[in-house]
Amino acid sequence: MKKICNVCLLGLGLCSLGACKPSDGSTYDNLRTCTPDDGSLDQEELTTFDGCQRLDGSVVLSNGFPARENLASIIVITGNLVGGGYVGDSMSLEGLESLEVIEGNFHFLEDNLVDYGGVPKLRSVGSFGSHGVPELVDFRGLESLTEVEGNFSVTGNPKLQSLAGLEGLERVHGDVRIRDNPLLPEEEVEAFLARVTVDGEVKGL
Repeated sequence: MKKICNVCLLGLGLCSLGACKPSDGSTYDNLRTCTPDDGSLDQEELTTFDGCQRLDGSVVLSNGFPARENLASIIVITGNLVGGGYVGDSMSLEGLESLEVIEGNFHFLEDNLVDYGGVPKLRSVGSFGSHGVPELVDFRGLESLTEVEGNFSVTGNPKLQSLAGLEGLERVHGDVRIRDNPLLPEEEVEAFLARVTVDGEVKGL
């Protein structure tokens, strides 16, 4: 039996059902699964998750994770991968080089994320958001991202200059909102919208 991926975005009532497959065409049925006790991974649990391929839970990067070796084998995160609203030391996605799917939210809100390097295989997320990220200048590192199951939102990023890195994005199943990024050229936003299939609405440009 194929595993069915159920992506539901909180507050939106938007769900997507479909067969969940890795990029090689097989299924995720037989991945080694690890489940954090309270639904969100912490550093102590991570040390015991050697060889984990599917994380049935979420990762909040502001929780630290100075040692990320056991993140390297994770292919699927069934919950969220978020920053946690942490403005402080630089934050990175280093150590997640095998990650292909985030079934929940992939969001950063006022987090000091420097760039999206570290997830070269990421191809599908439940929803995508970058809001008020102070140092972000582009989206390089997300070249493999092809699909957003829910909403796509990029707002209020003071240094964002380009949508470079999102050239592979083909479809957004929810709404798109790109606004209040003072250095982002309008023509680049228009070209993005002309290229990407948006099933929902384009809001607040």
